[in-house]
Amino acid sequence: MPRKFRSGGRSPLNPWFRVGEFDVTTTVLVIAAGVLSFIIYAIDKFQFRHLYLSADKIQHGEIWRIVTWPLVNTPSFWSLITLVFLYIFGRARFGK
Repeated sequence: MPRKFRSGGRSPLNPWFRVGEFDVTTTVLVIAAGVLSFIIYAIDKFQFRHLYLSADKIQHGEIWRIVTWPLVNTPSFWSLITLVFLYIFGRARFGK
């Protein structure tokens, strides 16, 4: 019996950890990072300049920008819709 192809990464059936009955998957962690960026923006809009991706700044030693650039999301209707669709399609189980 041939094996079915499965994409790399963790399966939605195998979460990183659980909080009560809630499965915490990679999708949930990415959405949490997006929501965290909204909170950071609400607290201090000026702090975003320390996080965005800039090749010039990376060349001058600010290596953390490679990791923190996804956190730079300004709150908007479209950012919120993006997180909602990411949640919907990120938790979908296509096939078996």
